[in-house]
Amino acid sequence: IVANDDGTARAVRKSDATVNDSYRAVGTAWGSSENAGLKRVHVAVGIGLAGGLGDIHRLQSENQKLKARLDRIEKHLSINR
Repeated sequence: IVANDDGTARAVRKSDATVNDSYRAVGTAWGSSENAGLKRVHVAVGIGLAGGLGDIHRLQSENQKLKARLDRIEKHLSINR
């Protein structure tokens, strides 16, 4: 469940969630529905996407380091051709 700016929230599948969604995640729904529209939902607050923020930050940091390393390797290879 991802918070909106108006006091409501929306359901987002974990597989469809963005990094921004993870920052705004408030919990996990205890039910589901295939019907569109506004509904009352039981939520396990604090459980779900938000729990993965540490992993997301770690992966972003690792990705930046790997990109920098790749840039150095590519630069080295282009100099030594």
